[in-house]
Amino acid sequence: MSDISGKLVLIRHGESVANAKNIFTGRSASPLTRRGEQQMRDLAHHLTLKGLKPDRCFTSTQERARKSAAILLKAMSAENVPTVSSAALDERDYGALTGLTKTAAVSKWGEEQVRIWRRSYAIAPPGGESLQETAARVLAFYKQAILPSAQAGGITLVIAHGNSLRALISIIEGEKNIDINNIEIAPGEAIAFLMDGGNAGRKLLNILPINPTW
Repeated sequence: MSDISGKLVLIRHGESVANAKNIFTGRSASPLTRRGEQQMRDLAHHLTLKGLKPDRCFTSTQERARKSAAILLKAMSAENVPTVSSAALDERDYGALTGLTKTAAVSKWGEEQVRIWRRSYAIAPPGGESLQETAARVLAFYKQAILPSAQAGGITLVIAHGNSLRALISIIEGEKNIDINNIEIAPGEAIAFLMDGGNAGRKLLNILPINPTW
């Protein structure tokens, strides 16, 4: 049995303007709301109490994730922690759905078609990216950078998006044992794993924001 070597904390960025309006955001820009910024400060407090001050940090290249990381790290007095931003952690590209509210998308294409685009693993919305394609790029970066960081010991943070984090959780918890479509992580939520030297990890805890925006 391999030695447990580090902790990996997955964090979804704080609430964005698009989250608050129930809009498909994808690769488009959407700044944090004041509530989203406060979620990161609150989370920093909880992580500090749990002894989860980071040694390394990964984010997507999108501003809402990078801003969340900056607020969180500052609140934890960890601004100098090595931080890497990668497009591999960016949100799923929603293609033609981008910028539409869920209601507007259903009005245009119908509830069943929108459900298929949102929840099918292999089917992408027009001009967009499937969950399968999102998971493939996330898996490659996980093996290349995130997993080695976690196995090096200490605490590694990953601050990203709903779909890229769903992919990461399915990888860590075992792709054969978990349905990626059933994974939900709210803006401002954190899930911590204890890593054991393999691809998998054991969930330690999760921290939900007050009145989460789903």
